[in-house]
Amino acid sequence: GIFVDMMAMLLALALCTYCVWIILTRVMLPIHTMVEALLHVSEGRTVTPEILKLSRDDEIGKLALVLEAFRAKTESA
Repeated sequence: GIFVDMMAMLLALALCTYCVWIILTRVMLPIHTMVEALLHVSEGRTVTPEILKLSRDDEIGKLALVLEAFRAKTESA
């Protein structure tokens, strides 16, 4: 009946909200942080290494490692 339909809609809404939260916190925020750090480095400003500390074993973690190496190389030059 209507109660089951409402519960199904609430469950679907909760699942969608959770998925959006995961995408924002696990994907968008780290990428945004790396982009901001790269812009700082390209403008000659220093970037604290703590910003890029992402201990992840996925592609975003690899990007953070590359960006950290880039940052270290530009600061030593």
